[in-house]
Amino acid sequence: MHLLFLAAVLSVKLVVQRSSLDLLDTLPIAVVLQNSAGTSQTVRFTQPVEYAIELRAPDGSVIWSSAVAPPPRQPAFPAHARTFAPGSTTLAVYDWNELLRDGTSPQAGNYTLRVRLATEKPQAENTVRVTFARPLSPSSLAALKIGEEYTLAGTLDAQRAILNDERGSATLALSLFAAPAAVPVFVRGYAVVKNGTRVFNVERWATLIAQPASAR
Repeated sequence: MHLLFLAAVLSVKLVVQRSSLDLLDTLPIAVVLQNSAGTSQTVRFTQPVEYAIELRAPDGSVIWSSAVAPPPRQPAFPAHARTFAPGSTTLAVYDWNELLRDGTSPQAGNYTLRVRLATEKPQAENTVRVTFARPLSPSSLAALKIGEEYTLAGTLDAQRAILNDERGSATLALSLFAAPAAVPVFVRGYAVVKNGTRVFNVERWATLIAQPASAR
């Protein structure tokens, strides 16, 4: 009875500032625990981080998780207890950079973010839908507002200085020597004027997820 009561009075919620955003943007995610009882409730957690956030593709597969595995030779994290007063408690505000564990980016499309508590006994979960907007073509560089952030998609030339797609190209302010050539990439940054020419200043870049079919 105690466990049923605990599950009924405690709930977890995901709060996102935006449900639609560009790829390679930053998404702040607040994890909030709600204690609807009139008294404090104690919960035992199995990990130091008391929650896990997952990004699920439309087919239900998990393509990213905030959870961290225990260090080598350590079978499990030690459990700890925490007492929550009545009302809402923010466990964390997680700033996700929208990159997967391998450093790649998901495709544009609709996804589900799910949060669960890292507790010994199952607790209620919460989900929200998020949409990653389709990146712009490099050909749109001339129309971009100077200084405003955008995400472009294309392939780099051999010198990693020009981003191309079938519609056109954009010259980069600096060559992306670390990025692969002739491979689809996303770049996030802003338009600037350099030596009288409009170019794109890249702040972040990433290749696409290795298995993009699951993210369609």
